[in-house]
Amino acid sequence: MNHIRASAMGLAQKCNQSFRREPGEVLVNIGSEDASLGTAFHAVMAEAVRMRAETVGELDREILDAAAAEDVSVEELRELVEKGIDAMQRIRGTFFPPGQTEHAEQSLLAAVLPGLRLTGHIDWHAIDFHKRHAVMVDWKTGHLTDADHKPQMTAYALLLASIYELMSVTAIVVTMRDGRYQEHIFQPANLRDAEVNLQVLADAPPTYSPGPHCSRCPRQVACPGRREYGALAVATVTKGTIAAQVADLPAVEVTHLYDQLCDVEKRCEEVRAAIRERVQRDGAVAGDSATLTMRTVNRRRLDPSLAWPVIERALGGVTPDLVDIRLGEVVSRVRAAAPDREKAKAEKQLYADLADAGAVQTTPTYSIKREDTTRE
Repeated sequence: MNHIRASAMGLAQKCNQSFRREPGEVLVNIGSEDASLGTAFHAVMAEAVRMRAETVGELDREILDAAAAEDVSVEELRELVEKGIDAMQRIRGTFFPPGQTEHAEQSLLAAVLPGLRLTGHIDWHAIDFHKRHAVMVDWKTGHLTDADHKPQMTAYALLLASIYELMSVTAIVVTMRDGRYQEHIFQPANLRDAEVNLQVLADAPPTYSPGPHCSRCPRQVACPGRREYGALAVATVTKGTIAAQVADLPAVEVTHLYDQLCDVEKRCEEVRAAIRERVQRDGAVAGDSATLTMRTVNRRRLDPSLAWPVIERALGGVTPDLVDIRLGEVVSRVRAAAPDREKAKAEKQLYADLADAGAVQTTPTYSIKREDTTRE
């Protein structure tokens, strides 16, 4: 039986091979810094719902634990959670029926529908069994705030309606980056149509439909459709004349070319990452004309909460109008504020004070260094 995750419904509609897995097939875990931050945020907001938290201060421990678990910025996570608490209060007062039991990010929900098994995690929901109606909320923390979430919300609505025999579902999408809400209302007719469409999707002949969405597909490594698409993309963008032709290409070809270019760039990054892992694992890789080694650069960044008092003192008590507290920018401000003969001394003192405060965090970054070993 085919299995579709509600969160992948949009991808499934673009390519119906994305959810048809072969036995033993290697799947790709699509991860990113945004995804890690989203995981941490969802964990904290689940606790916020359970605790009925009204301020971000009530969640300090949860924020620190989630940030550590996902290796994300505490400050960035706290900022998102603060927005989430504000949204939670407004949504609870507007959409959630009083006196109903609220559920936060339950374990996996699953429903067997004609032709497939549908699963998903719902961030926050409450059910009015008397009215046979549910309200659910889905938090979105990514930067693509204009994405189409209706396929995913339709799948969640089907899950709830199938499991609890509901007549209607209100799904609310909250995009945390801009604070906007999207409300999707599913009545009996909508739910019937959605179930029919899902069955049509499950019964459709297997068809590969490669495109930009391949980068989000867990089957991308084993997919023959993507391999052919990638080969075409490489062949297209490596033509010597293609850049000169762009100005005269029809608009539809320009958009296709751009999609192909993005696919080539992603593949190049994947190969570069694999080469970095090889050099990190085995050490220097020597070829007939070059040797690849690992270059390590220790990048320093400031902890804003620890650095801020030091910066204010260094600037003579003046509160700096800094939005992004970067070390280089702080040093420039301190040197500019110091007398001409005291600039070096002021910079040295700044570094010492920041170190004493524990405000400087050092993070190693790795890159490949290519050394030409060709002999004349």
